[in-house]
Amino acid sequence: MNIWLKRNLKERFISDDPIVRVLSLATLVNTFGNGLLSATTAIYFTRFIHISNHWLALTYAAVAALSLAIVLPMGNLVDKYRPRKFGFWAIIAVGFFSAASIFITDLRGFIVLEVTGVIAQVAMRVNQQAYMGRLREGAERVSMMAYQRAVTNIGIALGAMAAGIALSINTALAFKVLFVLDGITWIGNAILRLRLPDLDPVPGGNKRRRTEALRDKHYVGLVGVNTILSMHYQVLNLAVPLYVDQFTTAPKWVVAATTIVNTVMVALFQVKASKGTDTPRQAASVMQRSSYYLAGGFVVYASAAWFHQPYVAAGVVLLGAFVHVLGELRQAAGAWGVQYSLARPEIAGQYQAVWTMSWQISGLITPPLLTALCLVWKEPGWFTLGAMMLIAGWCAPILTNRAVAVREREASEAEAAAASGNTAGQPATA
Repeated sequence: MNIWLKRNLKERFISDDPIVRVLSLATLVNTFGNGLLSATTAIYFTRFIHISNHWLALTYAAVAALSLAIVLPMGNLVDKYRPRKFGFWAIIAVGFFSAASIFITDLRGFIVLEVTGVIAQVAMRVNQQAYMGRLREGAERVSMMAYQRAVTNIGIALGAMAAGIALSINTALAFKVLFVLDGITWIGNAILRLRLPDLDPVPGGNKRRRTEALRDKHYVGLVGVNTILSMHYQVLNLAVPLYVDQFTTAPKWVVAATTIVNTVMVALFQVKASKGTDTPRQAASVMQRSSYYLAGGFVVYASAAWFHQPYVAAGVVLLGAFVHVLGELRQAAGAWGVQYSLARPEIAGQYQAVWTMSWQISGLITPPLLTALCLVWKEPGWFTLGAMMLIAGWCAPILTNRAVAVREREASEAEAAAASGNTAGQPATA
C-alpha cells in the first residue's frame, strides 16, 4: 500500500524530467507567495491604507486594460532576447513591486505601484509562456504544463493557509510581512530558474511583422474560444459563492468545500488529464469534450436552488463542483495543446502574447457577465452560460482543422519551392 501510494504521488507531482522538476520547484516557491496575497491584498489596501472599494476596483480595471494594451508589444520584445535572462530580471522586478507595497501610504502611490508593476508582470508572463513552449514539444510540453498547474494549486493552498495567521493577527505589520515574504519567493523563483537551459533569441523573429500573429485568423478564433471557456475559472470564485449565499438553502461552508474539491482534484489529476493532447486535433477534441462537463456543472449549480433541504442543496452544489472540475481539467489540457502546437516557432513570443489576451479579455468581461446571467437572470442565465460553453467547444475542432490545413499547405508549398530551387541550381546535362 505504501509503495503504491508513493508511486502514485510521484507520478502526479514529481516528473522524471529534470527540467520539469526545476520548473515545479520554482513554481511551488512562487505560488506559495501568491497564496499569501490571494485573500489579503484587497483587505490590506482598504483597511490600512484606506483606499475605497470604488477606487480599488477602478484601479484594477484600468490595470487590466493596460495589460491588454501592452501584451502584444511585449511579445515582440520577448522574441528579441534570451528568455532565461529576460525572465530573470522580469521576475525580480515583479518581486520588487510586490515588496514595495509596504511603502504605499495613499491612493496615488497605489496607482503608481499597480501601473508600473503590471508592466513587469506582463513581461514575465509572456516570456514564461514562450520560454516553456520552446523547452519541450508535443506531449512532453503538455505534461510539463500539467505538472506546473498541479504544483500551483498546492502552493497557493499552502500560502493561503499561512496567510490566515496574518488575518488572525489583523495588524498592518502582519500584512506587510506577507508582502515581504512574497517578494522573497519571487527572488527564489528567479534564482531557481537560472538552472534551466539558456536558449538563444527566437531566430528570425525580428524580421517578421509585429502583428503577424494577430493576422492568423484561425489562431485568433481559437483565442476567442479559449476566452469563453476560461470564464469557468471565475464561476467558482464569483458566481457560485454569491448564488449559493443568495438563492439556495445550502449552508455557507459549502462554498469553501467547492474550492477544496477543485484544488484537490486539479492537484491529483491534472497530469493524468493532460494525456492524449499530443496533436492540435487531439487537443481541440479535448477542449470540445471539456465544454460538455462545464455546461453540465453549470446546470447542476443552477438546480441547487430547487431543493429546500439545506444538506440536499449542499450535495447538489458539491456535485456541480465535481462535474465542473472534470471540465476544467480537460479545458486546461486541451488549451495547452492548441496554444503551443499551432504557434509559429519563429515568432513564439507574439503568439503567446496573443493567447494571453484570452485570459485578459476573459478577466475583463466575465465578472459583469456572470453577475447578469447567474445572479440577475438566475437559472436561465446558468443555462445560457452552459450553452455558451457548448458553442465555444463546438468551434474548437473546426477552427483547429482549418489552422492545421493552412500549415500543411504552407509546408507543402515550402517543400515544393525548395525542391524547385535545388533543381534549378543543378547543372544541365547533355
